[in-house]
Amino acid sequence: MNNKKNFLVVLICTVLSNNSVHPSWLSSWVGLNESFVKANLVPEGPLKDALDTIFLEEYSQESPEIPLERAGANFIKKKDQIVATHSSMEGWILKALPYANSYKVSPFSDTLNLGRVLWAKKIQHLIEKKDLGHLMVPKKYLYHIPGRKQHLSDANYIVVAQWVDVVDQETNMQLWKNVTEEQEKEIICIIKKMGFLDATFDNIRFTTDGEKLAFIDTEPRWLIPFIDAVPLLSHVKKWILIKKGMEKLRHLRDVTSAYFEKMFEKAGNEQTDELSAE
Repeated sequence: MNNKKNFLVVLICTVLSNNSVHPSWLSSWVGLNESFVKANLVPEGPLKDALDTIFLEEYSQESPEIPLERAGANFIKKKDQIVATHSSMEGWILKALPYANSYKVSPFSDTLNLGRVLWAKKIQHLIEKKDLGHLMVPKKYLYHIPGRKQHLSDANYIVVAQWVDVVDQETNMQLWKNVTEEQEKEIICIIKKMGFLDATFDNIRFTTDGEKLAFIDTEPRWLIPFIDAVPLLSHVKKWILIKKGMEKLRHLRDVTSAYFEKMFEKAGNEQTDELSAE
């Protein structure tokens, strides 16, 4: 019976860990709700004024890349995901989803982009709570597109993130070879407490001044918070950390895989030790 129960638990977790399944009730459960969105909207001021100038209400049904193109934005990405900057918003970067990308803007996965702000807030809270002085996460806000519904959906909001000067990927990999034990402990803390399954060289970059490690991409992975919310599921956390972590790392270079394999394994071991002590 226990084996069947464990199999069912793992099966449910595996399905929920798939990036295409993020039900709205689960988003709300982990903290992405209307009150959170309201508290994290772009504040009144020059930044919001610049956004209001680009996103006019009469064009609210246009996919976000269209008004950005019209305004002369600089696109870093534009196909599956919109990542852009604009001269009127120096120091900020915009992230949105094109409406044509129906796979992501859907009832089953319509808060992935919104979740970036939630996850940035959660990571920042943990950094402050645990005094993780070597880490930082860019400040992030939500901008509601004028004329669109208030419903929590990536189709209705844009993420506005603070621009952080980080080193390029190749330099970053070289710097990681000399990471200190204290820096490593702080990264493991984030992996363990947050279930940060996107822990790779791409998403954790050294700042150009060399003072901080920045979490530059906080796209959510709902599985670990879901497990935390249900005590019955906690015993599978180590399995999830290692299994999902390894899947994310297979395509990277050997040095990356070897390094983060150690990180995920340490996080999983520490989590297991804590559960055993309870």
